Amino acid sequence: MAEDRILEARNLTLYYYVKGRKLRALDNVSFELKRGETLGIAGESGSGKSTLALSMLRLLPDNAEFDESSQIIYYGEEGPVDVLSLKERELYNFRWRNIAMVFQGALNSLNPTIRVGDHFLDTAKAHGMKDEQEILEKSKKLLEMVRLEPRRVLRSYPHELSGGMKQRVLIALSLLLDPKVLILDEPTTALDVITQKYVLDIIRDIKRRLDLSVILITHDLGLIAYITNRVIILYTGEIVEEGSLEDVFYSAAHPYTVGLMKSLPTLDIREFKGLVTIPGSMPTLGNVPPGCPFHPRCPIMQVGICDKEKPELKAAGPDHRVACHFYSKARELGAKIYG
Repeated sequence: MAEDRILEARNLTLYYYVKGRKLRALDNVSFELKRGETLGIAGESGSGKSTLALSMLRLLPDNAEFDESSQIIYYGEEGPVDVLSLKERELYNFRWRNIAMVFQGALNSLNPTIRVGDHFLDTAKAHGMKDEQEILEKSKKLLEMVRLEPRRVLRSYPHELSGGMKQRVLIALSLLLDPKVLILDEPTTALDVITQKYVLDIIRDIKRRLDLSVILITHDLGLIAYITNRVIILYTGEIVEEGSLEDVFYSAAHPYTVGLMKSLPTLDIREFKGLVTIPGSMPTLGNVPPGCPFHPRCPIMQVGICDKEKPELKAAGPDHRVACHFYSKARELGAKIYG
């Protein structure tokens, strides 16, 4: 239902201007984030995941430009807002109060020369909060929520904290202004497997307690499977598959998605036959092939169709969309592709 959505991207098309060339980074991306949902966005490096995340808050470099048909609609308590139409001051007030983000490479996001408590104070004051005692009390509650000891952490410098602790500090910091949408861009990068699970459990807990809607950006399908409700697969800045976790993981209908699934290693030594990879590599922005962008790497590609005609994103089920001319064949042969 439309009233269940909190964020919507409509026909999101983005270009980068590089050395006189106009390179398309996102191509007609449309999706909805429902209230209370955790949406996973996955794909290889260079697929456009981080660009899509940064677009939600207009945190892009100066050489980026949206197509005039693009819209990013936030459905707040005061009605829908098109993020792309906000003026600079309006955008400043919108960020972190409505949509917050924990950035990729977040372990380097903290200023090493000031204490953690000052990060909270500076962030809150920059957005109009003035009572230091109130800010610190709220900071303590948020740090407790991410399972950190507030007294110790607030007076610590970043270098005195472990990687997992710094990641949790940044999650707490992102929640300081009570946003309704939290975007996490590769939130477990550089963390060991045990700490990754611990951080994901914390995210799942605070999502429930604060009634958050979450977008998780990652290349790790294991994280997607552990925490999300719905999944988008990106390739060269396009959505090639979207659906419920069950649809995408157990009934994948795009050869690229099937390849990603087959590349996951098994823990059963009896079934291990070596690591499976998708041949070739992701094309660069200026070298996306005609037709289906995946066709040079696709095991079911048909000459004269896949290399000529770009597939539309169409229904493959009640809540399942796929951009593939032969998605039925990809689904039927999923267990055999790349293996």
